[in-house]
Amino acid sequence: MKNRVIYYIGVCILLAGTFLMNSCKSTQKVGTVATKGAKEQTEFFNSIKQQAIQFNTLTARLNVTIDLPGKNLSSRVDLKMIKDSAFQLSVVPLLGFEIFRIEIGKEEIKVLDRLNKKYVVENYEQMRSESPVAFNFYNLQALFTNHIFIPGDKEFLPSEYTRYKLIQEGPTAEIRITDNLNII
Repeated sequence: MKNRVIYYIGVCILLAGTFLMNSCKSTQKVGTVATKGAKEQTEFFNSIKQQAIQFNTLTARLNVTIDLPGKNLSSRVDLKMIKDSAFQLSVVPLLGFEIFRIEIGKEEIKVLDRLNKKYVVENYEQMRSESPVAFNFYNLQALFTNHIFIPGDKEFLPSEYTRYKLIQEGPTAEIRITDNLNII
C-alpha cells in the first residue's frame, strides 16, 4: 500500500516535470551576474524570486504525454491549487470523465483511482520513514510552481542562498545543492 503511494507521488513529480518543461516561458531574462562572491549570488536569487509566479489560487489545464517502453500515454490533466493550503491533479483522458485524482494537502496525500476503484490516504510522516529524501507539501507546491526550494524545508530563506552553488556560463545559469544524504 505504501509503495503504491510512493509510486503515485513519482507519477505526480513526473507530471510536474513534464508541465514545467512544456509550460509557457517568460520572455524576460533573469540577467547575468558574476559568480565571484556572495553579493552576486544574492542578487541572482533575488532576481529569481522577483520573477517567480505569484498566486493565491492557480488553475491550469495541461496536456501530458508519457513515453513508456512500448506505450505512449497522453491525457489532459487539470491542476487546481490554493497557495499554502492544498492542490489537486485530476487526469481526464476521454470525454471529460475523471479517471484518476491526487489531492495533496499539508498533512496527507489522497489518491483516488476510479478505474481500479481504489483509494489511498498517506501522511508525510509515514512516507518519510520509507524514503531517504525529505519532502513535504511546500516542496511539492514549489515544484509545481517553479519556485526554488530545499527538500524538507517550508520556505527558501535568503540565509540559505549559500547552500547553493551557482554555475553561470554566459546567459545560462545552473544552481546546485547537496542535501545531507548527497542525493541531490
